[in-house]
Amino acid sequence: MKTLLLAITAGLLLTGCETQYGWGGKSAGTPAKAAKPAAQQPPGSTPVQSANGKIASVRADLKFVVVDFSPGGLPPVGKRMAVYRDGQKVGEVTISGPVIDSNIAADIVAGKIQAGDVVRDE
Repeated sequence: MKTLLLAITAGLLLTGCETQYGWGGKSAGTPAKAAKPAAQQPPGSTPVQSANGKIASVRADLKFVVVDFSPGGLPPVGKRMAVYRDGQKVGEVTISGPVIDSNIAADIVAGKIQAGDVVRDE
């Protein structure tokens, strides 16, 4: 577990991080472009924020999995999600991080999870 966490942490450190000035190549005196305002939502509606992922690897002995959420967006850390196999719910995970590209770690809450299972909102 320590080796895996060390490898994930090293990977995150080597990929760099975004600053208020955007991704590399910008000088400290050049701020990033301001974000465009969000599109107006009709009153009483909420945007859909569901993400579907696939179990990339399982460490049942350590009670965690790595979930690949490509090509969609990543769910927030702390979100509880259901795991499905062949349309049947087989378990639950809680997104915990860290994140590497479109992969994120999740803690196994319940069930017997296998690589290839689908992760989505309940």
